[in-house]
Parts: sequence; C-alpha cells; structure tokens
Amino acid sequence: MAKAEETRVFVNGAHGAREVAKFTPSEGKNDIRLTSPKVRIKGVTEPIKDRAGRIDLDKHPVNTVVSGRDSRGNPVIQINHTCPNQYDLHLGRNLNYWDQIIAASERSGIIPQSIAAVINAESAQIKGVWNKDSVAISRGKTKAAKALKEQRGESAEGVVIYASSAAGMTQFLNVTWLDETFRAGTYLNQKARERGVLADKPKRDVLNNIEYHPKTHRQIILPMFEIAPDTWWTKQQIIDNRLLRGITPYPPHATKALQAWLNLRFEPEFIIMAAVDYGLYNLAKLRDAGYNVDTLNDAEKAKIFYLTHHLGLGDAKRFIRKTITEESAHKLLVAQVGAKKAAWYTNIPDNNGSYIKGHRMWLSYYIDKSINLENFYCPKIEFTEKQESGSLENVIEKIKGDTA
Repeated sequence: MAKAEETRVFVNGAHGAREVAKFTPSEGKNDIRLTSPKVRIKGVTEPIKDRAGRIDLDKHPVNTVVSGRDSRGNPVIQINHTCPNQYDLHLGRNLNYWDQIIAASERSGIIPQSIAAVINAESAQIKGVWNKDSVAISRGKTKAAKALKEQRGESAEGVVIYASSAAGMTQFLNVTWLDETFRAGTYLNQKARERGVLADKPKRDVLNNIEYHPKTHRQIILPMFEIAPDTWWTKQQIIDNRLLRGITPYPPHATKALQAWLNLRFEPEFIIMAAVDYGLYNLAKLRDAGYNVDTLNDAEKAKIFYLTHHLGLGDAKRFIRKTITEESAHKLLVAQVGAKKAAWYTNIPDNNGSYIKGHRMWLSYYIDKSINLENFYCPKIEFTEKQESGSLENVIEKIKGDTA
C-alpha cells in the first residue's frame, strides 16, 4: 500500500461535505485527535478558532505528543507512535519509561527489549502500565488486621500488613537495595557518591577513635553511608543496628536519610538501572561458579535475570541444579500463589504430590510466559536483529555445562 502523503478530514452537513482538517503524517505510525471546541453566539454554533498554526504542516519526531493549531486555526492533538525507531522497540502503554529503558540498555549493552521484558515480569501493573509505586502487601493479613481493629471499635484506616520489604517496579528488598548501593560500580553506588550520601571514611572504634591497620599502620578506610548529618556508618553497622529491621519497605528504625534513599526504589530511573546492574552481577556470579552464561543471547539472559532476582542467587543455583529441598519449595510456592494454589500445583498427576516439582512447574511457566520479547518489538523489525529464547529449562541446560 502506498504511503499517504496527506490525510484530509471531511464532515457532512446540511450544505454538503466540508473539509475540516488535513495533516501530513510524520515518520512511523500516527494517531491524530481532532478537537473542535465550539461557542454559541446569537443562536449560531461556531467552532472556536485562533491564529493559524503549523501542526498539520510540520513533521514531528516519533515518541512525542504535540498539540496546537493547524493551518486553518483548528485545535489538534497529534500522537506520534514509536515504531519504527532505531531500536525496533515497542513499549505500548509503558511509553513513559522509554528514556529509562534506553538509558539502561546503553549503559549495560543489553537490548532494550530484554530489559522491558524483565521489568514487565517483575512489576505489578495497573491496566497494563507498570506500577512504579508498588509494594508487597499481604492482603489476607491486612484484611484480618482491619477486621480486628473494627471489632475493637477502632478505625481501620491506613492499616497495612506487608508481605516483605520489597518496593518499586522491580521489587527490591531493603537489604538488597543497600547491597547494591555499597557495591562498587553500580548505578546506585555512583549516584550515592554524587549526592554525597556515600563516601570512603576512616573506620572508628566504639570510642570514636580512628582505627589503624595493625601491619601497615595506615587508617582503615571503608565506604560509609551518612545515616544522619555527620554520622557515617558502614553497611554492616546499618544492619547490625537494625535500621532495616522489619517486614516493611518503611523500616521503623531507619533514619530520615536512609528512608529517603530506600524511597528511590519508587523512581523509575533508579529501579530500572538497579535491576539491570543486579542482573549482570548475578550473571557474573554464575559465570564464576562455572556456568556458561556467555553462550546466552540477551533474550535468554533476561530469563536468568528474572530467575536470580526472584529467588536470590543462592536459591537460583539450587533451582538450576535441582537441589531445592521439599521444605524450601513449599515455602517459596506458598509465598507466591498461596497455600490452596500451591497444593493444586503439587497434586497435578505428573508432580506426584511434590512441592519441588510444583514450584518448578509454576516458576518455569511464569518466566516463559512473562519474559516474552515478542511483546516489545515493533511489528516490523527494520534496524536490529530479533533475539529469541527457548524455554527456561532449555536455557538452564545451555548454561549448565560442566556444572551438571
């Protein structure tokens, strides 16, 4: 089909057809919304017009929304879709996160479709849009706590029982966020240092005296977080003093500065960058353990990213080696789907009442369904080479190598 050089809009009225608007499409797909505010003067309804604009004459970049007047003075809103683009990336309803996905891709070397697929699998969603403000709430316990309050004649407003300390689109736990902040080379580490809340400081003893190395007699320098003005603690001090304690993204003993840093999990740029850094870190750890992760393409890496983030590196290794215990599998599966659904997976005939098999079936199915790069490619791929992945089980077999 030949590309339309110009689109013209007509309406039928008592005096025949009349042209009301025309525009020249920008590169890629376009949505055009014509609005015609009207005013009634002396019994006659007329569209409100203004000085002529150029919205129907100019070409606009993809991934933009422009509004203004056309050459006849009519109000127009023009939405320019993303496809085609140099990344062949399609984010659909999550277009607002375009800049963050591209930035994470360029920083990591992982294709943006893989990053988008991981975020999509990790994030709670509202009508298909990633919820940057999501937290892990235990609905059953919250309902019970509210009922108890009401029985006592107390207000249940604001009562929330959290299932974990996970927060943000990629559901980072408090302690994992802290780990990534202190780990050299991460985006969080870089930003914390730029903001002056993380710095290398001399280690001090309980009397606040600077400690020296017993052999070199030099000051012991460690990375520290400023938990309060002029009060710097190491990661271990923060943990040992229970500043992160509690099954909540808002630990009650966290200082104002520490809580402000934890709240950056609700900032898309921070949470997306952190998720990619964490995924690459886990890949490196699997490589160190003898797994052939360098044989994976980015579509396959996305599945390992999710597996290691979801289970943690230790349980992910056990999942790969099929050494997760029945007790651990029961706990993991119930935490994700509830006791009733967990029992259903376990009692599927092929699983023979095994929580190990039930958990593996559920998680493998979820990852294979959710980590689907097809959903994030443009309908027509013009500038990149499409990457695909087999099932999670196939990816695991591919990396096992000598560790099997």
